[in-house]
Amino acid sequence: VHCKDQNHIKHLEYTYNSITEILTSSSEELLNKDKKKYVQRPGWNDHVSELYETSCETRKLWLNQGKPRHGPVFEMHTKARLRVKYAIRYIKNHETQLRREALGKKLADGKDMQFWKEIQTINNSNTPLPTTIDNTTGSDKILKLWRSHFYDLFNFTHRETYDKTRFILETTIKEVTVTVDEVSRAIDKLDCNKTCELDRVYAENLKYCSNRILPLLSLCITGFFIHGFLPESMLSVVLVPIIKDKSGNITSKENYRPIALASILSKVIELIIMDRIETCLLTQSNQFGFKPKHGTDQCIYVFKEIVDMYKNLNSRVTVCFLDASKAFDKINHTILFNKLEKTGFMWVFVMYACLLV
Repeated sequence: VHCKDQNHIKHLEYTYNSITEILTSSSEELLNKDKKKYVQRPGWNDHVSELYETSCETRKLWLNQGKPRHGPVFEMHTKARLRVKYAIRYIKNHETQLRREALGKKLADGKDMQFWKEIQTINNSNTPLPTTIDNTTGSDKILKLWRSHFYDLFNFTHRETYDKTRFILETTIKEVTVTVDEVSRAIDKLDCNKTCELDRVYAENLKYCSNRILPLLSLCITGFFIHGFLPESMLSVVLVPIIKDKSGNITSKENYRPIALASILSKVIELIIMDRIETCLLTQSNQFGFKPKHGTDQCIYVFKEIVDMYKNLNSRVTVCFLDASKAFDKINHTILFNKLEKTGFMWVFVMYACLLV
């Protein structure tokens, strides 16, 4: 537990760094860093897509005929190109109208998730990025401001150091051994098209690489559990400030919350742990947050139904709203770990949580 043998630590760190280096180097040639992201305009599928395919076919025919400058093939190719240009011009000039029609169709068809995702995309694209944060200008100075702000936020008080040496090796080797199947299931659960962390390992690296990497990851993660160690490169995260209230003061640092871009391999370990302890995570029926297939919309619906019921019965409704300031950032981890121990969690998972804070 929390191994002090530097040789063991060096071997584990070397193994982890070698795996990440292999994953990144094998896909480096396939990554096109200069490739621009294509954004499809609203109305493309309805007004342009079919004409564009026809234009491509007529172009192939025109090329096969030796690029003639007159005749039926040339005229057909020219007219097809003009139709595409006119269609593209139309969707550009009517972009707002077509976007509204597309949103209305998604809502009418019951595609709520796609509807709200599109709304979120529109709102984010309309939010300008400020050049000043709390009267601080310049990229270097703003970077220092964020570093200082987040450091103070996550170190608001001198937390007690959780004593990792209290764990004793009363568990079996089966409980700390991570199998190849567990690693494979965790990788399958990863979401694609996500930003990578500093190690430049994407979820796609793990999903599409050879299965021969699975035993190596299994041995490496098992070694982490046995020795109570995680590499510094895995624990490093990139903090990105996200605006809380877009209608508020976007130049105030208090109007931002940080999100952490963590290593994809740390997410694999988290998914393995979640798979093992899922049956222990029992929640109340009236909890709506941080639960699969639950959300705040359901909570709001239940709240409104209860209020309407009491109003229909001519009864008084007393409501209390509690909003704890920065509650998530101020969690006392020592108390949290003690509660995990009391609920019967295996020591290795509690110890892993200790390593992350």
